[in-house]
Amino acid sequence: MNRGLLAAGVLGATAVALGAWAEHGLAGTLVAGGFEGEALARRVDNFQTGARYQLATALALLALSVAAAPLGKQVKNAAGLLTAGGVLFSGLLYALALGPVSVRWLGAVVPLGGLAMIGGWSLLAWVGCRKQAPPGDPVSADLVRLEELLTHQQQLWQDLDEVVTSLRNETDKTALRLYRLEEAARQLIDTQRSAEETTDERPPHY
Repeated sequence: MNRGLLAAGVLGATAVALGAWAEHGLAGTLVAGGFEGEALARRVDNFQTGARYQLATALALLALSVAAAPLGKQVKNAAGLLTAGGVLFSGLLYALALGPVSVRWLGAVVPLGGLAMIGGWSLLAWVGCRKQAPPGDPVSADLVRLEELLTHQQQLWQDLDEVVTSLRNETDKTALRLYRLEEAARQLIDTQRSAEETTDERPPHY
């Protein structure tokens, strides 16, 4: 069993699924839970950030699963750090987006996941400085494939960021429309109550 590919597949599939849900159902779920305005936008942003970093971690693990065997144990350690950091970072952001206000303290723990991911990438850089494969060595071909995968990942990241920015703008517009509808409904109810009270106060006609 290739654990790297397994982790990449699970993280990638769930990241895409959660990203799709963030587009179509997250805002409605949060509005039903009583969140609106700035609080709603902040929670949607946290959730989308978690999905974006989770997908990036999945793509990195996919690339590392190709290069781990020839490059050795340190690359596997880097993959482990990236996996742990990605799960912790994104998982806590999901909890902040969907959980009650009482779990806001988890925001102080989120940077630990980021530090783990930074450690994983730093370890990869260190391995890159130490490993020098001779020409024609199979490792060279693997490194070329790894570079191509990472380049493709950067392009996907850029495309995903553009999509998330567009979704965030649409979410803000939806939240504003919901807020205006709620205000209009409140004004209508107040007007109706005032009209009823005025009718009750009129003297009877004889």
